[in-house]
Amino acid sequence: MKSKITWLIIASVSGLIALSLVQMYLIRNTYELKKEAFLSNTKDLVSTIDDSFTQVDSLRSLWRDHIVDITTAYIRLEIPREEVLIQFEAKTNQLDPIFKNVVSADLEKLGVPTSLKFQKRVRSIVIQDSLTNDTIYSRKNNTKTFILGDSFQGEEYQLGESTSFSECSSSKVVDGRQVIEVIRLNFETETIMNIEGWEKQVLLQMKGLLILSASIFLFVIGLLFYSIRNLILQKKIADIKTDFINNISHEFKTPLTALSIASNMLKTEVSNDEKAFGVISIIERQNLKLKKVLDQVLDKSISYNEIQLDQEQVGVEEFLTSLLDDFELTVKDQEVSLSRHLEVSSAIVLMDRFYISTSITNILENAVKYNHDEIKLKFSAEVNDKLIISIGDNGVGMSEKDQKHLFEKFYRITKDDTHDVKGLGLGLYYASQIVKAHHGSISVESKTGQGSLFTIVLPLQ
Repeated sequence: MKSKITWLIIASVSGLIALSLVQMYLIRNTYELKKEAFLSNTKDLVSTIDDSFTQVDSLRSLWRDHIVDITTAYIRLEIPREEVLIQFEAKTNQLDPIFKNVVSADLEKLGVPTSLKFQKRVRSIVIQDSLTNDTIYSRKNNTKTFILGDSFQGEEYQLGESTSFSECSSSKVVDGRQVIEVIRLNFETETIMNIEGWEKQVLLQMKGLLILSASIFLFVIGLLFYSIRNLILQKKIADIKTDFINNISHEFKTPLTALSIASNMLKTEVSNDEKAFGVISIIERQNLKLKKVLDQVLDKSISYNEIQLDQEQVGVEEFLTSLLDDFELTVKDQEVSLSRHLEVSSAIVLMDRFYISTSITNILENAVKYNHDEIKLKFSAEVNDKLIISIGDNGVGMSEKDQKHLFEKFYRITKDDTHDVKGLGLGLYYASQIVKAHHGSISVESKTGQGSLFTIVLPLQ
């Protein structure tokens, strides 16, 4: 039993861990979905700044036009190459504070979280002519950055990118001739955002789900702890009950044995006194009855794996006929009719004669106890590949609830919280354990007020 409880605890804890992992997986998926939805909504909202707010668009145009002007000057050899980036940096620094104020005001109008950082930055500035590309600036190959808006560290999300094209003419001498060449300027920018603490905002949106999940998890842990604690407690109570029954039974056996010896001696002494002899006979019968009850308690408390069988080849017909004859003798003073139907011919079964007879007798005695004045019992047996024994009665029957617990130790059917029939609740438990020890099965079919039918199935070998 202890090992079963250990395995049950291990299985329960494993199930709890598996449930926790599944719950964590689902919460993680929900978190990712909420995160994507939050970022997508924020991107959609912020992306409207370029389209809906003219001040931002004007500043961006000034920024772009400036790089076009100074690049054109460079193409026409009016300024050196290094001066292009120096002048562009100065213009960026000039526009940046204005851009930040405008964007901040626009974000506030849109209701965007104040923790959002927004910027436009240059990816590349490339001059293209008919023969070559002249890269003035590339963010990949330059540590310098040209940014309008907030600077930030950490994860960034791209809102969009754009490329502006501008053309200008330049004259040069080719093969002694003056040639006008069209030069194209590519100005690539991208819009980036970052939200500081967006994880906290997503978790706030999931607050209800997280609280509910934590509550369910704690409830399951509490329920599991309570169940295991009760199971261990019930095991201890069952062990104490069994030990108590065994101890008290053994304690009673010694005085009962002495009482039996004393009553036998008294019967010899008062054999001529009819009245005294009758009283002593009553004492002797009651003493034997009490010893029988104690023996039942000791024997019937054991489980099937503790029963030591002394099996032998038994002729089924002779065995059952003798058993039923003996039973009829014990109930001859009661209104009991027993019909027999044995289709066993010369079948032989490997069994422990004493234990199987005890099992069948317990069922027959129960059928008499839980019955009306006119008791009708039907006993049948047949053999195919197994021995099948059926015992039917016209007794009080039982409910489906009682049938589920009928073969449990100490279980007794009650009516209005009282036991109408005396007993220990061990007879059918003992019968089932004997059948299990023989690798057989026992079952019952019953309806309240319509009697019961017990079926025992035993292997032939």
